[in-house]
Amino acid sequence: MLQIINTKAIEDKTVLVRVDYNVPLVRKNSNWKVADDNRIQASLESLKFLQKNHAKVILISHLGRPKGKENKDLSLEPVAKHLEKLLDSEVTFIPNHNFDVIKDKVDQTKAVSVTLLENLRFAPGEEDNDKTFAKQLASLAEVYINEAFSTAHRAHASVVGIPAHLPSYAGFAFAKEVEMLGKLMDDPKRPFVMIVGGSKISDKVDAVRNLAKVADAILVGGGTANNFLKAEGIAIQKSLVEDKSSDKKKRTINYVEVAEEMIEETRNSKMILDD
Repeated sequence: MLQIINTKAIEDKTVLVRVDYNVPLVRKNSNWKVADDNRIQASLESLKFLQKNHAKVILISHLGRPKGKENKDLSLEPVAKHLEKLLDSEVTFIPNHNFDVIKDKVDQTKAVSVTLLENLRFAPGEEDNDKTFAKQLASLAEVYINEAFSTAHRAHASVVGIPAHLPSYAGFAFAKEVEMLGKLMDDPKRPFVMIVGGSKISDKVDAVRNLAKVADAILVGGGTANNFLKAEGIAIQKSLVEDKSSDKKKRTINYVEVAEEMIEETRNSKMILDD
């Protein structure tokens, strides 16, 4: 059963919150600014609840795909500045993953403070689900909250590694997403149309297969559609396609063949491709 944050769990404690601040940025006058803050807005209810209960908050998130290397264009610093305006309170930004430095700065902050760490994916240990990196992150706090439903399927250190070391709870937005998904599966309003996009098919296969059981139609677009187009023998030229990849067990999977299987599974006209 999903455990949702509550006063008893977080009051007067240091809380590590995994948020999804993977938001679009736009350059204005040589500075990066947040172009769409919907994902940041979604986290505010939980953050204000934590502040109300005198929690010391440490936020962690990824931004883009820096592949384990620092990239100034993918820094979360502009997000920290934007969050300050939304919360109307100071947000301390720490531009590195030096855990001695992070601990010192967090110790110096007052209760009800909010700190945002630099892009998790600057550290190779994040996407590798490195146990040491997960333990270092967990050492910063007493409680862990996942408020990033959109990343919950990823076997990354900040998602599955940290809960092995800390009491863990779902944030309010995360819980609402789970509730909504449950209603879609159990009693969806008709017509129920599923829209699938993004660049990679590998992290959507299970969701599509499960939701296909109840959906009336599935619309596939973006780079993901190219797997299905290629499976149907349609030339995609140099368009992005995830031909092969490795799963969590390091098995190599041909995702064009997977797309072909899914087309057969939904041959009753549920699958509609946008080319």
